[in-house]
Amino acid sequence: MLTNLPTSMSDKLYIFTFEPVLKTKIWGGDRIARYKHIADAGADVGESWEVSAVPGSESVVAEGHLAGRTLSTLCAEYGKRLVGTASFARYGACFPLLVKLIDANSDLSIQVHPDDSMARAAGKPFGKTEMWYVIESAPDATIRAGFNRNTSRAEVEKRVSDLTLLDVVNNFPSRPGEFFYLPAGCIHAIGAGNFLLEIQQSIDLTYRVYDYDRIGKDGQRRPLQLQEALAALNYDYNPVCAPIGLSANSAEDETVVCCPYFQVSRLLIDGVTQLP
Repeated sequence: MLTNLPTSMSDKLYIFTFEPVLKTKIWGGDRIARYKHIADAGADVGESWEVSAVPGSESVVAEGHLAGRTLSTLCAEYGKRLVGTASFARYGACFPLLVKLIDANSDLSIQVHPDDSMARAAGKPFGKTEMWYVIESAPDATIRAGFNRNTSRAEVEKRVSDLTLLDVVNNFPSRPGEFFYLPAGCIHAIGAGNFLLEIQQSIDLTYRVYDYDRIGKDGQRRPLQLQEALAALNYDYNPVCAPIGLSANSAEDETVVCCPYFQVSRLLIDGVTQLP
């Protein structure tokens, strides 16, 4: 994370690095530990929260004179100097994004995230719109994203009951370098063999629709949040859920995703580049 906060008594650019917040998951693996050269990560690490202001999982500055400070503390102290004028005007000192690495050693559940309105009705500050960048993928890895046709709440509820839900969910091949944009309300799942970077709104709120009758560490089937999921889902076919590739042989910077919550662009850097 790049900022123009002062380093000691100067105004030189301060490059923040954060301690990773590692999350053990039933579907996790060992790629995050290998990718980040972490010797003592333990087994089944499914997520590494790289930039987070989510309470209980906050990023802590790893280096420099601000080492040991949390991201939320810095936002409160430096305000728009840290997050920018537009973000500060909209969110105040609340950092609005969460960036994480995800290692899917096995399939994640079929799930959905609520939009801002539904999340706030549940007492949460944000809904969850997100995007994925595929870093690595196994040859047969897939991403499930969006319904493959218009459907309905009644149909989805019946298909969850009779185990045919996957028949109406898109299943895309996953290739390194591709992006997937997942607006709130989009049904989705990361398939086994994917290693991704995720950018999302700053919330940890997921409603499971279906989980393959998987057994958790407590010996019980992992719970679903079916009624919440049915209320959150967008039942219409949505072509924006299809994979996004970069323009081949383009010599220009390229915006990949631009939505109300974040913009992701590919910047071509050769030598030294001045960022705005």
